[in-house]
Amino acid sequence: ALERTFAFQQYKLEFSRNGISALELMNSMDFDMVLLAFEMQDVSGTEICKMIRACKKFEVIPIMFLSMSKDKDSILKGFNAGAQDFISQPFEEAELLARIKTHLVIKFSREQLVNVNKVLKDKIAEKTGELEKINYQIQELDSNKLNFLRIISHEIRTPLNTLIGPISLIKESLKSKKHKKLLDMMETSASRLERFTLTALAITE
Repeated sequence: ALERTFAFQQYKLEFSRNGISALELMNSMDFDMVLLAFEMQDVSGTEICKMIRACKKFEVIPIMFLSMSKDKDSILKGFNAGAQDFISQPFEEAELLARIKTHLVIKFSREQLVNVNKVLKDKIAEKTGELEKINYQIQELDSNKLNFLRIISHEIRTPLNTLIGPISLIKESLKSKKHKKLLDMMETSASRLERFTLTALAITE
């Protein structure tokens, strides 16, 4: 009857008569949920549940105990073993299906969240790599700029030093105000250029 109910709900169901064969079946196929009998022939249901939880592959798979007992100690043992749910037999099929659907929705939502987090992590890593590349390029450009300013400053200061001194000497020997005015303009321009080179050198230090 249970098999027909699951088939009607388009759930694929696999059976195992004992706990050890159930573990072997789980290792050979992919399952979305486990319905586990509390009383089993070879090993107790709680022991099998612990074995399932011990496998990293199955650590988050939903497990529901099906039991003839309504004893609170048994229910507590089931939860302590790692089960998410416990339903006593006889049970209403509608209730069982509702619980199964709830656990599957939670499982699939968790898997989607994990996938989304992985995509976001990959995107962040990709963007971080791009930013590191851009930062390296900026640093390289800044280094080139400083080198350029340093070279230009030295190249300008050398002829300036040979220009500023003679201008002062020439001004002293000139009597023409017109020529002195031209030399004043030259001296002012040279001084501005010298200040520029000093500023450029200060930036590069």
